[in-house]
Amino acid sequence: MTFALCVFFLIAILGIVMVIQSFFKPFAAFGLFKIASGFDFTETKNKDNETSNAFKTLLSFQSSALFGSNSMTLFLGWMAFHDFIALAWWALWYWPVMFLWHFIIYKKGTPLWYVQLVWIVLSVTALLLTKSVAFP
Repeated sequence: MTFALCVFFLIAILGIVMVIQSFFKPFAAFGLFKIASGFDFTETKNKDNETSNAFKTLLSFQSSALFGSNSMTLFLGWMAFHDFIALAWWALWYWPVMFLWHFIIYKKGTPLWYVQLVWIVLSVTALLLTKSVAFP
């Protein structure tokens, strides 16, 4: 249970750190977007103030969604691996599915593409090792 709790807390904490960074540097995400997609949005953002403001709003929306999902992961991890609540364990399957989706859509061979493999292995392993939460 400790391994699983650590894996999902790490996922959540790293995600929250990314959100905090976006509050101070809203366009920092463009670096990750470029690695994941091969396209640099910086030039498009700099087209004019209206476009820049639109990107800032979109990135703020993305940050709030990420903050919510990562914060919920802290609670779900605790409920699944400390309180042994099966529904929380099932909800944590969101992460391996999301990492698999990222693996499919990210530009192949990039560092972020390989990182998705690591997260898939860690999150699936953590869940399979703790299947007794859902199947007592």
